[in-house]
Amino acid sequence: MENKLTKVMLEIAIERAFKEIELKSKRGTRNLVDLGAHFAKGRFQKDFYNIAQIMLENENSPYYKLVFNIVQNVDHNILKTFGINLGLNSWTYGAKKIRQHEKKKGYNVPWTIIFDFTNPENDILDYDKIENIINKGKSIGLYSYIFFLDNNENRFKGLIKIFKSNKDCAFILFVNPIILAEEYLLELKSIGNILLSINIRDKSPFFNSQILLLKKNKLLFGVHMIYDNNDIKTILNDSWAMSVVSLNCAFAFLIPSSECGEEVVVSINKYIKDAKTNQKYPVFLIDFYEDITHVDRTISIESCLMDPFPDETFLYTSLLQLL
Repeated sequence: MENKLTKVMLEIAIERAFKEIELKSKRGTRNLVDLGAHFAKGRFQKDFYNIAQIMLENENSPYYKLVFNIVQNVDHNILKTFGINLGLNSWTYGAKKIRQHEKKKGYNVPWTIIFDFTNPENDILDYDKIENIINKGKSIGLYSYIFFLDNNENRFKGLIKIFKSNKDCAFILFVNPIILAEEYLLELKSIGNILLSINIRDKSPFFNSQILLLKKNKLLFGVHMIYDNNDIKTILNDSWAMSVVSLNCAFAFLIPSSECGEEVVVSINKYIKDAKTNQKYPVFLIDFYEDITHVDRTISIESCLMDPFPDETFLYTSLLQLL
């Protein structure tokens, strides 16, 4: 009952803040951050909102432009649903359940699970098992799930039913633009608990048209690049970031490939931290593995990343062992 009341209060307060922000009010943005800080209970949330409050003391912060663009161009139901599912269900109530389970069982539990369905040969988990993983995950506090899909349209279509039946979860999908038919986007919009990330390397004729389609339907989206050693110059000289800014999207994920050298990964880690600290761009830059493990360390003290597993039995039994 308390959770439902908190959610209702948040929705009302968030919508009020959105109306202020649409008037290009910087105060509205600060009020939204202050609202998050007021409801923050977990360590990660408190740290996040404290940093955000400090950053917004800079009247010239590009994050004011970023927040205005998001509120102006993304469906408000999606912003509220995804934001509450991630911030309240996952990072607040879910984090509390995770810590309770860890204390009871004596081992660490991840805050999110990553499913990799990019290779058809490894795409063997049936939908009942995926649903079971999510249901059992929620029972111990996991309300966030990440899916790498690339061109796997069949898997994308099949997962929509799971997104609908788990409206209290936050889902992040990494896809290539070719699979984003408008009929699917309309379904995702009606559900409201999905963040889409588009592969920025895909420079097919579909890329620009699909970006326009995402904007037309007011979906929450970002872009991502799986980088290797050859990409370091493009990233460090700001070329990649500027190409992202021109798309006017909310998020940009940098993900190291398995062949990427450790020195390159460390350099990119530092670059992203500096860009965030110095507020260089009006986009949320996300260092995929580093930021996931940072959230996990904050929730659980030690990181416990549930990375993609190609073996169906291993993934399924690994999670069941955590229960």
